[in-house]
Amino acid sequence: MHTADLMRSFINKLGGNPGETATRELERLLALPSLAQWHNVLRGALHDQRIARRKAAFRRLGVEEVSLTLANLQPASAADLAALTFDHLRDIAKNIRHDNTNDYRQYWGYAEGDKKKDEPKSESDCRDALLSDLKIHLGPLGIDAQRERNYADNKRADIGISFGGTNGFNISIEIKQDLSPDLWSAIHEQLIPRYVRDPGADGHGIYLVFWFGGKGMKPPLDGKKLHSASELEERLRQTLTLEESHRIQICVIDCALP
Repeated sequence: MHTADLMRSFINKLGGNPGETATRELERLLALPSLAQWHNVLRGALHDQRIARRKAAFRRLGVEEVSLTLANLQPASAADLAALTFDHLRDIAKNIRHDNTNDYRQYWGYAEGDKKKDEPKSESDCRDALLSDLKIHLGPLGIDAQRERNYADNKRADIGISFGGTNGFNISIEIKQDLSPDLWSAIHEQLIPRYVRDPGADGHGIYLVFWFGGKGMKPPLDGKKLHSASELEERLRQTLTLEESHRIQICVIDCALP
């Protein structure tokens, strides 16, 4: 009984800690089969911890910040910055797929051989093409978009979005192609642990994938073949926990040849 009480006190201690480390530790403990009899207690502590974390991170906005946000002029937080950037990415994705200028062609190149054939450009070339459009969209709002922004541990995000200078906030965009070998793992092995932990990001980030038709793509864990960009986007969302889904945006851009 004494040991059980001690266990509860340890778990409650984690549940009352608003730090990201406490979140990860509770999630790790929940995944341990040896602690199956404690899972209900751990789930309750994780729920309480997430509430505590949101309360600790909450900041009331000033009148001017609220006015600018409502006018869709400037973001007032990392969450605003992520949502605004995501909306513009959606507009860009729509133009790439449906505009009569056939912008999807700029993401393809030719492979030389016995005869020319279409091949997707490299991830870095696709990123640069997208970044060019993103700068046009975000620049007038005073939002900076740069490639390979530096983060902790000498890591570099594919695209860094920032607002407000050194005292402002930022988010990262991690980019993959549908045929990338780490397509299904990059959210939890790159985006979340490397970039969204930045204090200026407040846990927010965007995972972006270029869909070239799915040929050669690594299938999801259930082995089912995906047939469209929208299917891939939905399956990637399903890999997020409920808490992650509030902070991680997923955008799949359809660049497949017709």
